[in-house]
Amino acid sequence: MSVYGLTGAHAYGPVAADFFYIPLMFLLLMSFWLVKNYRMVPGFDSINWEKMYSKGYFWDAYWRTLSMRV
Repeated sequence: MSVYGLTGAHAYGPVAADFFYIPLMFLLLMSFWLVKNYRMVPGFDSINWEKMYSKGYFWDAYWRTLSMRV
C-alpha cells in the first residue's frame, strides 16, 4: 500500500461529515419544525412524519424500492 493510499483515505471522514452527514442531520431536524404563516417555526411536532407515513404512495415506493434491492 502506498503512502498516498493511506493518507488519501484518511481525508474522506471530514469531507463526508461536511457535505453529507451534517446536511442530513439538519434536514432531519428541520422535518420536525412547524410551518406557520409560511415560515418555519422551531418546535417538535411529528405531524409531517405522520402525514408521510399515512400516504399509500409512500409505502408503494418504499416496498418497490426494497423489492428491487433483492
